[in-house]
Amino acid sequence: DAQVTESERYVEYDERGKIKGAPALAEKSMYPEDVFINNHTSVWGSWWRDFKWGYACCHSVIKNSFCTGAEGITAAEEAERFSKGIDLPTADESAIVPREIAWKEEESEERHVPNGVDAPEKSSMDESRRRLEELKGGVSEAEMEKYRREKIAKNDPMANMLGKDELLS
Repeated sequence: DAQVTESERYVEYDERGKIKGAPALAEKSMYPEDVFINNHTSVWGSWWRDFKWGYACCHSVIKNSFCTGAEGITAAEEAERFSKGIDLPTADESAIVPREIAWKEEESEERHVPNGVDAPEKSSMDESRRRLEELKGGVSEAEMEKYRREKIAKNDPMANMLGKDELLS
């Protein structure tokens, strides 16, 4: 009276755990393949240079850029040559300025403005600089004595008491 239905079937598995005799399914990528965007004629990642991926059609390494084609390739090459200094004019090609003229131009640029903002600073710098004759002559006795007095005053807390005949109370 009760009907028995078969719900089981015999299946064999291979060593990888897949069903034996089942048709092989082609695996599909979750990413779209061979999609050309922004006027490109090649896919992203079809070109590689200097550790960067890009488009082979225009050598652009920016993923969402618009394709510029052969003009983009030539522009990129020119920019690279310019950044490496290949297309820059050499010293022979550029105008060589004689040393006397260059010296005068530098002096005119550094000329002191009488009522300039930095006039006091420049005058104090000039006074503090030692001249060549002073450097060749060495240190005088007066300068050495002044240095010794300042050195003692910096290191000794009782230096301000020197020369006084008073007792501390």
